[in-house]
Amino acid sequence: MASGMFKHVCTKIREKTTRKSAKAPKGNKRKDDSKKPTFIRKALKYLREPYSVSLPIVRKGGEVADFETRYWGPVKKTSHRALIDLARSILDPDNVVLGEGIRVVKESEGSYHKVWILEHFAGQKVAIKVPAIGHAARWMPVDAVNLRSEALTMEYIRLKTKCPVPKVLNFDCTFDNPIGCPYIMMENVEGISAYDAWFPEEEGELPLEEVRENILTSLAGAMAELRHLEFDKIGMLYFDDLNNPTVGDVQTFVEPACDTRHPEDDGIAREQATIPAFKTTKEYYKAELESERLRPGDWRSAAIRKVCRLALDGKPFTTASSRYGIDNQPEKFLLMHPDFNYQNIMVTPDGKQITGIFDWDGVQTVPRCIGYSAVPVWLRQDWQSDYVSPDDHLETHTVDELEKYRKFYAQAMRDAAGEDSDWKYTENSPIACALHSALYGQGNLASFAEKLLIEAFPKSKMQVIMNRLGRGHWELGEDALRERLPRTFGCYNVHSCAHCC
Repeated sequence: MASGMFKHVCTKIREKTTRKSAKAPKGNKRKDDSKKPTFIRKALKYLREPYSVSLPIVRKGGEVADFETRYWGPVKKTSHRALIDLARSILDPDNVVLGEGIRVVKESEGSYHKVWILEHFAGQKVAIKVPAIGHAARWMPVDAVNLRSEALTMEYIRLKTKCPVPKVLNFDCTFDNPIGCPYIMMENVEGISAYDAWFPEEEGELPLEEVRENILTSLAGAMAELRHLEFDKIGMLYFDDLNNPTVGDVQTFVEPACDTRHPEDDGIAREQATIPAFKTTKEYYKAELESERLRPGDWRSAAIRKVCRLALDGKPFTTASSRYGIDNQPEKFLLMHPDFNYQNIMVTPDGKQITGIFDWDGVQTVPRCIGYSAVPVWLRQDWQSDYVSPDDHLETHTVDELEKYRKFYAQAMRDAAGEDSDWKYTENSPIACALHSALYGQGNLASFAEKLLIEAFPKSKMQVIMNRLGRGHWELGEDALRERLPRTFGCYNVHSCAHCC
């Protein structure tokens, strides 16, 4: 989510500037951010900080202060004394040091959370994460359900796997605690963000490519641990027993309907939405795809829906039931990190060890093709609707570079998870992830469908194909698309799909 916002901001800035593009500098050094506009420097900082600062919201006069007050409520003003009292109640329940041996050493914020790092006199550090909605004016009962699921899912992963998830020390879904806010307290994760290791400020002891390969190798090993956790439905985890969670409905939120929205509430007002648990991948995606009625004569929307429907009718969305390719058995589903990007991954400077993967807010079970084996978000950029090729503003990668890193990550996943695992999904996972984001995230369905057609018919005119697909009665074209889509998704033959599906 952060990377999409970042690129959107930078794109808007570039549209308003007339500076000539400069060639990206070579070597291992990061470009000098001080020469970039303030907005871009803030956007870059947003990506680099594990718990990052919010991008500024463009509002007039006192509207900014009013919005911040309504958005965060008293969360931002939580006192250090209250935080220390909370940490003491967990770290020093017998009050041996009377709270004097605990201090706040750092505080930072993202768009949705504020985080404080506290240190105990014995050297132990903890992170206290409080959601921006964690005050009486915005908190809803389902927010408590989601926070509980996040905290217990993290502990479940720690209990059942070796994936480096921070240990949850305590959590509270109520306001009845020393800070007066819902929170999750966890062990602090040492290291540097994957962004800082991937784009270092200056050349380190190891060549940059070696560091990047180390990151991908260790990250594949960490995520491969999640292969041990399989579930019978798509949805959110509910815990009556930490050892045996059940999968139920996903509790989420949408913007209020247009006829009930007020401009001053943009970014604040929410309406609860429930996504039911599903037992098949096809049902899960088609339920959302078919949820809106098409307007008569809207051939473009009809074409977009037809492309997506044809994609969902084939592999990897209609799959064998398990990684071993056994048909006629109930599907199994896997956990997906909801924001598997730079800022939520901590590593050692050489990239050889992932020290922590955090921010599991919104974690749920998903189809196999977008589960643990999917590449991280920064290697999916070319399948995001706002992808911009590298220039003097953006620290991103060309399509060729992305494909190279995806191939490397796929091999690392194969080595970590084994030949009979989901590693064959990995290299082409950005396509499946893009469809998932378009239907259930912040992606763009039209952009996805058009790019899919370009990949399937690289020498054809997209508007002509879209027109004929949308107006119907083009069986030859639909058959050709049906044949080519599995190849686009990387399913070249029955043997490979039996393993990857």
